[in-house]
Amino acid sequence: IPLHIAMDVLLRDEAAPGQTVRQWLLNYVPPGTAILAEEGQAMHYVLQRPVVSIIEPNQSRRGTGEFDFLSLMIRFKARYIVLFPGMRTLQNSIPFLHGLGYGQHPDWLTLRVRTPRVVIYECGTCAK
Repeated sequence: IPLHIAMDVLLRDEAAPGQTVRQWLLNYVPPGTAILAEEGQAMHYVLQRPVVSIIEPNQSRRGTGEFDFLSLMIRFKARYIVLFPGMRTLQNSIPFLHGLGYGQHPDWLTLRVRTPRVVIYECGTCAK
């Protein structure tokens, strides 16, 4: 299955009664506003929003700690981080993301959406 099709299926999960994850993101992320996410290219294709991709540590010089992600979100004014627990092993190679996938989050992130396959956190101060 092409990744953009798999992404489209994941974003059909129900975020709230009668509202898919895709609809939730489109409602809360204005056009031109960045999202930080795993599988960024596929998410960009499906949502038509700018996405800062989270990539494998061995493919990047970016740090992988909590404050590295905070800095990245502030730099790109990304209010939301979207993860797909269990979809890939990326979270297993980045302990901070692994914790987020299981609900362990720092004070600067607030859980906004949790489905069995999608987790969305908000950084209220990152997009200012």
